Amino acid sequence: MNHVSLSIAPLYLRSVALVSIGALVGAFIVSTLPVVLDFTSDQYDTLNPVVREIHTRVESRTEDEVVIHMDGFKQRRGCVYVGLQASVKSESGVSERVFLRRIDRPETGDTLPLGPINMGTWRIWPTAGADRVEVHSQHVCSGRLVTALFASIALKPDKVAP
Repeated sequence: MNHVSLSIAPLYLRSVALVSIGALVGAFIVSTLPVVLDFTSDQYDTLNPVVREIHTRVESRTEDEVVIHMDGFKQRRGCVYVGLQASVKSESGVSERVFLRRIDRPETGDTLPLGPINMGTWRIWPTAGADRVEVHSQHVCSGRLVTALFASIALKPDKVAP
């Protein structure tokens, strides 16, 4: 009887060790998977943007507002347009949300087809005291919210784009 119990003990210890190692590996994978997926999704979005070749033209500018026109080329299928957001940045780099309204026609919020797109003319305000205006787009692609910089406009002549 002692002989049988001695031969089972190493097998039992080996199986406990394998289960413990498996549990540790599983816990590591479960805890790092979201970080890895976020990183790879961000890299994919950077390499394959929803809209590329975005051209921004300043139509007019006053002390408290800027009017821009944007167009580009939509290249990515399966992405639903959510909207645009604007912000101003101070010289210290602090961002603040500002108003953005399409002025060439009412904004419908429709998702445009692939190919060249006219994103329209937009009024952004208030901009007084800001160094830069930025416009970001938001799309939902494969269930994920994808945000991209569409325009970055220096408001002071001696400032260049970051």
